[in-house]
This record gives sequence, C-alpha cells and structure tokens, in this order.
Amino acid sequence: YYTEMYDMLKNMDPPLGFGSKCPDRLAFKKLIRMNQPIDDEGMVHFTTTLFALIRENLSIKMRAAEEMDQADLELRQTIMKVWPYDGKEKIDLIVPPREEIGKGRLTVGKIYGGLLILENWKATKFGKM
Repeated sequence: YYTEMYDMLKNMDPPLGFGSKCPDRLAFKKLIRMNQPIDDEGMVHFTTTLFALIRENLSIKMRAAEEMDQADLELRQTIMKVWPYDGKEKIDLIVPPREEIGKGRLTVGKIYGGLLILENWKATKFGKM
C-alpha cells in the first residue's frame, strides 16, 4: 500500500530512502515529485516506486512541474533507445504514461499533496481557531 511505502522510505537511510530524521513536509514533497500511480486496491508497484525514487534522487530528467510531461516523454524515448526489446514491455511500469497519472486518476503525488496542504493549514493560525 502507498502508506506502507511511505513508512518504508522513512525507515531507510539516504540515499535510497528518506531516513528517520527527514521531516514529514520534505518527505511529502519528494513523494509529490515521484507521483506514482495507485491501483484500485491502494497499491503502488515496486518497480515504479524504485525507479521514481532513483529518478528523483539522481535528478534524471526532472524539471519544474509544468515541464514534467515533456521530461517524461524524453525519458521514455531514451529508455526505448537504450533497451529496445526490454523497454517495450516495461516502459509503462518504469515511467507511467500520462493516462495513468493524469486528470481523474489517483496518484501518490495527489494524496501527499493533500496531506501537505493539511500540514500547512495546521501550522498556521487558521488551524488553531
């Protein structure tokens, strides 16, 4: 489940995980950038999570939010050039297509984006009314 993934990453030391001392806000921001799709059962795929984590930590084709669609497309093309046979089978798992993470689809980034908004609201005086 996506919640277990968060706990696992908080318990793993950097560079692969976030580490136990990582503030929730920073962990939420990293998960928003990773933005893996969630299936109907609330699960995320291990391969997708691993590749998203590596991609985020090494800044592989990572850009500003408004440019990420183009970066994803470029990364998909690069993977297909490097792994022409294996890439066809695994490309949607490694870099999820827009249809899996776009409008109307639940992703880790959207859930933790909502949680980050909640944390910010709690930190302001509006949350203390």
